[in-house]
Amino acid sequence: MSWSPSIYRFAEGGDIPVPPDPAVVRDVLGPYAVVEPSDDEYWVRAEDGSEAEFFVGEYGVTVGAIIIEMTGPELQTALTGA
Repeated sequence: MSWSPSIYRFAEGGDIPVPPDPAVVRDVLGPYAVVEPSDDEYWVRAEDGSEAEFFVGEYGVTVGAIIIEMTGPELQTALTGA
């Protein structure tokens, strides 16, 4: 089972998404980029070491992959609930 969260932009009360503003996407994701971003793909890293791949399409931004690293006691709890 998988899912890919997406972010869409709507304008003026419309019900059809409008293209994302590339400058806004770059301003938001750029500072967290692990590698040089392209116009349509960003690989970013959060302060906790988790990473995500974002794809910028004609009508939205989609999260393609999320990587969360868990070690030590946190991993044991996540896997067993104990």
